[in-house]
Amino acid sequence: MHEYITGISGEYYKYKASNSHIRSLKFTTNTSEYGPFGTSGSSYEKLSFKLGKSSHFRSFHGTYDDASGLHYIGVYLRPKTVQPKNDKNNGEGMESKSVLG
Repeated sequence: MHEYITGISGEYYKYKASNSHIRSLKFTTNTSEYGPFGTSGSSYEKLSFKLGKSSHFRSFHGTYDDASGLHYIGVYLRPKTVQPKNDKNNGEGMESKSVLG
C-alpha cells in the first residue's frame, strides 16, 4: 500500500502590524499522522487543508524568511483525470460531428 498526504493542519500567529507566520504544522496521510512540528500556543489561529482520500498531492511551495520563519505554505496537486463517457447507444463512439447550414 502506498502512503500519501490527505491533509495539512497547524497554527499560525497573526501580527497586527506585519505579516503572519506559521508556528506549527501537522501532516495527515492515508495511514498515519506526523507532527505537530513547531510551536503550539493558545493565542494562535488554526489552519486546516483537506486533500481527500486520493493521491492528488504532488509538492509544496511557500515563502520563508530568516527573521520570522514560514509565512505561507501551499500545495501543488495533480489534476483529476476524467474518462469521457462512451455512449453505447451511439455506434460512433467518441467521434464528434458538426453540421453546418
